[in-house]
Amino acid sequence: MLGLIPVFIWLHNSKKKRNIKKSVYEKELENLPKRIEEYEQKVREVLSPENLKIFREQELKRIIQLSSTAKHLDRLVNQGKYEPHFYKFLNKYFPDKIITSVSLGYFENPYAPDFAFIDRDSGLHIDIEIDEPYISQTKEPIHYIGADDNRNCFYENNNWVIIRFAEEQIVKQPLSCCKTIANTIFEIIGDKTYLHKLYAVEDVKAVNCWSYEESLFLARQNYRETY
Repeated sequence: MLGLIPVFIWLHNSKKKRNIKKSVYEKELENLPKRIEEYEQKVREVLSPENLKIFREQELKRIIQLSSTAKHLDRLVNQGKYEPHFYKFLNKYFPDKIITSVSLGYFENPYAPDFAFIDRDSGLHIDIEIDEPYISQTKEPIHYIGADDNRNCFYENNNWVIIRFAEEQIVKQPLSCCKTIANTIFEIIGDKTYLHKLYAVEDVKAVNCWSYEESLFLARQNYRETY
């Protein structure tokens, strides 16, 4: 009989442990709906519009602070026909922020923005491009769909914002184009300084990007002389 005592004790302890585990399991199972609700509530809080807005703003500020710095351009770049006209508006509504003689990239013939908005306090860099459908002298199509993809990717990879206007837009709607820039600045860094001056201006009217074939057609029509 003495030989059975250790077995009995082992079986008794084993059953006791199983009962404890079962009790813990049943308690956790009972609390599971509450824990699921707490988890889902936490997810709702994290993904709330307010928190997402805060996260987006913080992430944008972090990214723009990593923007690659432009360097002084040591070569002449041909200006588009109407760029001096638009520069007057840019200079008026974004004083001391618009630069025309900078480039980005350390390769031969680095990219040069038509205009660069640079805010050194926030680190925000905006490449402002004016797209013509063709070269006036040669009628060669330019800025058609896909033509600027590599350039755009380069600026984006260097944490620059890119705004592209059709030449027609800056001629017919210069103030509306300025409003687009001001609104972009506000959306990214929350600065309403520029937008306040342009609140009453209507939004820019869209111009569809053209294909290569459409560029050729516009060139035959001398379309750039019509606006």
